[in-house]
Amino acid sequence: MRDTLTTERLLLRPLKPEDAGPISLYASDIKVARMLARIPHPYPPGAAQAFIERAHSGEVNISAYAIQLANADWADMVGVIELRDRGAAGERRLGYWLGAPAWGRGIATEAARAVLDEGFADRDLQVVTSDAFLDNRPSRRVLEKCGFVFGEEFEQFCPARGETVKAQRCALERAIWQAAKDAALR
Repeated sequence: MRDTLTTERLLLRPLKPEDAGPISLYASDIKVARMLARIPHPYPPGAAQAFIERAHSGEVNISAYAIQLANADWADMVGVIELRDRGAAGERRLGYWLGAPAWGRGIATEAARAVLDEGFADRDLQVVTSDAFLDNRPSRRVLEKCGFVFGEEFEQFCPARGETVKAQRCALERAIWQAAKDAALR
């Protein structure tokens, strides 16, 4: 995948060491952490730096981007989006989060579409999966707008809540993504 992706309103760029501050700030917000399956609350010191280092290490096949508003006074990143190998050939997992000040503006949908476009440019990628807590309507809506089809429900432990939460797995197949893109071009 390319190092930097741009959309009408966004710059999706590689994570930088200076992103550790905004990541720690947003991940420490319980409103954000309670909707994520892997973020504890309180967010531990050094966790953001470790995440950035892991994303650059090559130890896991992950394409992680900082979400930054293009042409805005707000120069800091407002969230993170990633495509990560699932271990199965032709399959990757989409994950994302935004800081609360960026919610409700279509930013996650715009970022997800750009990353999916870039991901599906790889002919070997056949399906992208994602999970969302059932009570996370905004995230579920992002996935719906991108064409994901919801499947099985399951229980997942949420460290920020300290409890098991109902979640749902979804998938987006290459053919569905391509058909939607073709229809949009007509």
